[in-house]
Amino acid sequence: MVRPLEACKVGVREFKKRFLPIAVSNETGILETRVARILLSKEFLDKLLPDARQAWRQQYGETVEEYLKHSIIENLGKPLHDLIGNSVMLRFV
Repeated sequence: MVRPLEACKVGVREFKKRFLPIAVSNETGILETRVARILLSKEFLDKLLPDARQAWRQQYGETVEEYLKHSIIENLGKPLHDLIGNSVMLRFV
């Protein structure tokens, strides 16, 4: 079943509102979302043992926090930003 145009417009507007930080700030806006705040929180990161943190830094050349930030932006923020900004379907609203 195809939905009426108005229902589609409402859905697109709600999608954009849900991801407003990304629409406004570019892909780095994902860092303002709940999931990013949880993954980058002190409580979450403090669960890693110091030895694991050190091994990570030696192996990857950056801290766990830096890696998570980069991954969140590249793997969540960028695709969502591209969808919001480049999708023909989302432009009609």
